[in-house]
Amino acid sequence: MLEVKNIKKKFDDLVVLDDISMQFEPQEISTILGPSGTGKSTLLRCLIGLEKVDSGEVIIDGQLLNYSETSLLAHRQKIGMVFQEWHLFEHLSVIDNITFALRKVKKMSKKDSEIKAIELLKKFNLDSRKDAYIHQLSGGQKQRIAIARTIALEPRYVLFDEPTSALDQETISDFITICQDLISLDLGIIIITHDINFASKVSHKIYELKNGKIHQEN
Repeated sequence: MLEVKNIKKKFDDLVVLDDISMQFEPQEISTILGPSGTGKSTLLRCLIGLEKVDSGEVIIDGQLLNYSETSLLAHRQKIGMVFQEWHLFEHLSVIDNITFALRKVKKMSKKDSEIKAIELLKKFNLDSRKDAYIHQLSGGQKQRIAIARTIALEPRYVLFDEPTSALDQETISDFITICQDLISLDLGIIIITHDINFASKVSHKIYELKNGKIHQEN
């Protein structure tokens, strides 16, 4: 389980997160709604440890995040994040985007990392594009590569920052299917979005972040 307990975060005098408590489970898709500027991205960054909370606790599988280098490393091995801009390496091929993380983080050999990358690319129907470069891909393909790279590291939870903002309706439907496939792998998914229609289609739980407070919608 991923938990936040009474977390608070402010920037100067602006309170962005005000005494928020939430729980996220494996095999569950949770969506956090709210317009731009409400602190949704800040909340995700606190969950993964990219922002330090001012007070409160972030806990995964009973382990408290204390922001030491060792704690952050252990925490981020259990939580992956797919950023809105995807953050893929433009100078690397598709397969190298995935194997780079496996070799650097998991210390896998080139051969083993390539075997795992091919397995993931097949899962996402992208094995025929393994030697392509990022600029040669569509928005939906880039997103699938970013997801494949993230789950290659075998996290317990995957965070998505506005995953539908650059996608058309057909590709959004494909993304919903991907999310359903991911939770079948015992992953928990946490999504932030401003798209209420999308949230209603994909989510088991929907929350609204408003004025620094969280409200559960269902």
